[in-house]
Amino acid sequence: MKHLNVSTRVLSSVVSDVNKNKFDFDHPFQRKAGQWNNLMMSNLIDSAIRLYPIYPILVEEYDDGRLGVIDGKQRLTVIASFFNGEFALHKSSLPVEIDNVTYEIAGKRFCAKKSDSKKSEDGKTRGRKPSFLDEEVIERLKNTEIQLYIMKNPTEEDIREIFARINCSKGLTNTQKRTVYESPELSKIVLELKSHPVLEKLTTEVQRKKDEDKDIVRQILMLSEMSNEYDFGSFRNEDMNKFIERYNDNINYGKIETIKEAMTALDTAFETISVNKVTIPILLYGYYRIIKDKKGLQKWNDWVKNFIETYDTNEEYKQYCNGSGTASADMVKGRLQYFRDAIRKL
Repeated sequence: MKHLNVSTRVLSSVVSDVNKNKFDFDHPFQRKAGQWNNLMMSNLIDSAIRLYPIYPILVEEYDDGRLGVIDGKQRLTVIASFFNGEFALHKSSLPVEIDNVTYEIAGKRFCAKKSDSKKSEDGKTRGRKPSFLDEEVIERLKNTEIQLYIMKNPTEEDIREIFARINCSKGLTNTQKRTVYESPELSKIVLELKSHPVLEKLTTEVQRKKDEDKDIVRQILMLSEMSNEYDFGSFRNEDMNKFIERYNDNINYGKIETIKEAMTALDTAFETISVNKVTIPILLYGYYRIIKDKKGLQKWNDWVKNFIETYDTNEEYKQYCNGSGTASADMVKGRLQYFRDAIRKL
């Protein structure tokens, strides 16, 4: 590659060029725009407001002066979309401090979108009036800087090799990505619960290295919230992410204390515990219900002991633990119902 320049631009200038079609987003390596959900988009804008570093944009400069985006399409289109008033920041966004003044940003837009100004046939504006960022926050956002790495006359081989190297690192697992979507308070709770000694008995070192113990905690929280009004769905990624978004604003500290008691009860009852991974959250939920419903703990310990010892021949339960679909609603609820039936019989 013959030339590589680094240009530092403020976001207002970059968005102006996006709106003027000076960026080409149709490079073959790029995915379609709109890959991110509202929380992911909000986190990018939130980072810009807080002056957190934003990963640079990699572009190729064409002969006509336009810039072909090699890496950074989602970042650029999300920033432009927000500046154009097309979405509001997520309701979980925390306040930001600028020059010793605290500003609320949750649920706010940069500006009005075109449809906001439309009126009905009687000439009256309909719908809820959108809430906008304070002028000080808007100015901060406009002047936040981002870097563009501009390649001039790269070969096709250069582009492919650079793109491959940018994307060759080991990506975060879905389990690890979930931490990003959690509020600071929920992340603190998940970390505290996963540190309980019972989870060291229940999980392997490899599982803990992959942060799978965090997902087990999230699944216990999902089960504890189950009610006639709320169906957690399944343990698939989409449903777990939806739960986090819901639970960020609805943390139930009373249930969390009961979960801690349940973990301690299981930890106290068994020196070692060997169950398959998909059973762990169900087992802990069983103890949660025993504590919550004030049922006989010793009888439950005896039932669990027999369950573990006879697991290999327990085809009624094992049918919900085998195959690639163990996170599906039918499988999870099959395992759950088996334990709930056992609790009712105590």
